[in-house]
Amino acid sequence: MELVLTLRINKAPNKRVELSMECNWDWQCRSTIPLKSMLKGLPQNEWLNVPVPVKCFDDGNFDLSKVTTLFILYTGGRMDIDIRSISLITLPEGAFGC
Repeated sequence: MELVLTLRINKAPNKRVELSMECNWDWQCRSTIPLKSMLKGLPQNEWLNVPVPVKCFDDGNFDLSKVTTLFILYTGGRMDIDIRSISLITLPEGAFGC
């Protein structure tokens, strides 16, 4: 599976950006991946589909079968993005994820 974020970057982030998932309705059951480098490398002011394999969240302690919060995006800095949609889809045949 992968999350597909349809977004437009109006201003790239200037500090750390993280995308998290939670399981069991518990903030202590959270897995986080960094996104700043990826977002800074994308073109600005155009709509893009950004795939994030769910496998990236599997750190060995995160139970992907019990995800309760699929999308938490945060930064301690500044960025300006528009999010059109967030979808969960099956990876294409032959894709291997992270």
